Amino acid sequence: QYFADQEVDIAVIETGLGGRLDSTNVLQPELCIITNIGLDHQQFLGDTLPLIAGEKAGIIKSETPVVIGRKQVETWPVFERKAKQEEAPLFWSGDLVEVEQIQEQTDGSLWRWKTPGTKDWQNVELDLNGPFLAENLQTSLAALRQFSQISDLDLNQALKGWKKVREGVLYLGRWHWWSKDPAILLDSAHNEDGLRVLFERLPSLQYETLHLVFGTVADKDPEAVFPYLPRAANYYFTQAAVPRAMSAQQLEDLSAEYGFFGQTDDTVAASFARARAAMGPNDLLLVCGSIFVVAEVLAIDPPTSVHPT
Repeated sequence: QYFADQEVDIAVIETGLGGRLDSTNVLQPELCIITNIGLDHQQFLGDTLPLIAGEKAGIIKSETPVVIGRKQVETWPVFERKAKQEEAPLFWSGDLVEVEQIQEQTDGSLWRWKTPGTKDWQNVELDLNGPFLAENLQTSLAALRQFSQISDLDLNQALKGWKKVREGVLYLGRWHWWSKDPAILLDSAHNEDGLRVLFERLPSLQYETLHLVFGTVADKDPEAVFPYLPRAANYYFTQAAVPRAMSAQQLEDLSAEYGFFGQTDDTVAASFARARAAMGPNDLLLVCGSIFVVAEVLAIDPPTSVHPT
């Protein structure tokens, strides 16, 4: 009703949890988009990728096109079955769009994209960075391309809007440089899939010692992420000021069982201050593990001259 009252032309609506039983599923969209599927919220969505995909596939509507961001062996058959049942056209983003990174800049990145099988590359300059961006860009461009074919949207005209992205789009808390000097990076990766990508990218940065402020929530399984955490780091275990937070002491005890040892504080502010005080001039401080933890750091004396990416 709010969107109708505001006379919104196009609304991009994100499901809150899952899809099949989410409140947003009352909507009848013109296009459905499903991004990558990872193990998260298992107590609500199921403990396997196919089960989680089944809940996500619940947003697929009758005769409504659906774009899948990542083609995964475990989940693709689930989407195929649901799409066939609903007679919904099914597309994988990689069949619609190819993307390549041309250059990574300190304040963003330069990409190019084209339709597979053609040679007509178009450049895209973004005010964003991070290890997740290639897949996200491919998915969003594929969705835009597909939407232009079922609506009166002019694709070429719409793509001009990408040039305006650099005029102030922020992506808070994802590969977010809170400060460049000292080097303080925030990333709200909080599950196995997100943390794996984060720590695969981290070695590309230049630093001497890694200081890691880490917190999580009690309803997640932190044991699933321990294999991805770097051994060579100074750990600061903490907890966000929310009821869902796992206590810093419990997190420290669990971490010790897997050979991770560090210092513990009951507040994010205290852990963040401790880590900042311990940093050397060429060190890196990373805050991750929970959106709530990252949010509290974003509220701490934010530097005014730091670029959001």
